[in-house]
Amino acid sequence: MRPFGKECLLSILFELCVVLFIAAVTPLLIRYALLPTSVHHQYPLNVVFHTCDHDLHSVCSFPAATLEYEKVNSLFSPNVAYYLNVRLKFADISNSKQLGLFQNVITITGENERILKQYTKTAYVKEPGLITKASQVFLFPLYFLGFFYDYSTLAIPMSADYLEKVDSPSTKLVFTVQDKFANIEEAELIVTARFGLIRHLLYYWPTTSYTAISLSFFAFGVFLIVAKLGYQEYSARAKSLIERDRLQITKSKGEKKTEKDELVPAKGATEEIKRDVKKEIPDASESGVIFYSFPYILLIGSLWAMCLHLALEGKRPLKEMIVRLVTSPTHWVFLSITMLMLSFGVIALITPLEIAYRWTLLCVVPVPFIFYLLTIPFSNPTTTMRLS
Repeated sequence: MRPFGKECLLSILFELCVVLFIAAVTPLLIRYALLPTSVHHQYPLNVVFHTCDHDLHSVCSFPAATLEYEKVNSLFSPNVAYYLNVRLKFADISNSKQLGLFQNVITITGENERILKQYTKTAYVKEPGLITKASQVFLFPLYFLGFFYDYSTLAIPMSADYLEKVDSPSTKLVFTVQDKFANIEEAELIVTARFGLIRHLLYYWPTTSYTAISLSFFAFGVFLIVAKLGYQEYSARAKSLIERDRLQITKSKGEKKTEKDELVPAKGATEEIKRDVKKEIPDASESGVIFYSFPYILLIGSLWAMCLHLALEGKRPLKEMIVRLVTSPTHWVFLSITMLMLSFGVIALITPLEIAYRWTLLCVVPVPFIFYLLTIPFSNPTTTMRLS
């Protein structure tokens, strides 16, 4: 093992700093890329009704609440499925206990009052039983602290798969209780993004996910640095052995060669030198194996990054996705980087092959992109769950 010089130590220190910076920034970029801008919101709803013109004491409309949001994507992020829940608290009067079944309606409209989606759900107010009432009386402190179910509050799941499209954003949401005798004291709209496992961990476990991703990238960077040092050591020792054996072979044969001939090993010397290298430095050959596995790592990583990038687009028509990929500079840059990584991996794998027209294998580089672009409407998680 050669001693490390000052320049080598500075190079290692610089590379470690770069790896540390990448490990610190990458989790933030992943979180920014994967998580939508709108994740969880709770909005109070102001439920109102209209009185009759002929009798101001009478109710002549269903209780309704309107929520307007002029800023685009302020309530819903495009191509993200959302849960829509409404929590109602009824006034503690006798009419609320005699409602029976009533229908709740959520209407989501876009520009020019165009209805984008409408959800309906039937619900009813539960009446506590005799045992429950007795428990609330005798265990009043626990009831006051919220340990008992509040029968005056009703949570209504309106939808679990609302998906907003980019070309038709919503601007207003209207909630209606289709029972004019419903005495609603409070109402609240709860909007929650529906996540898979990765997004769930990123959003609900931010510290744990950041630490895990950062440590993974740091370990991978250190692995690459160690592999590079091992390959450099292997190359240096192999070169010194080749030079030593070349001089010994030249001296034993006693031939005087020109300077050009001295640079070329004698016939059969290469195989002998390789055998000596494997005998004297078997541990260095393992570093070579690790180093030469890097093209495979790069190949798999580029394919994974490309699939992840296209998966983030969600469920779109093929024409719309192609237009978005072509017109967006961000997509151009990301796809160019992944294509270059994939091309480098393919070139590194086909260069040692001694076959004719091996460079034509570069034509397979755009095949994964085209294949995933054509199959993403069928492999999208939202589509799969809806079909199942």
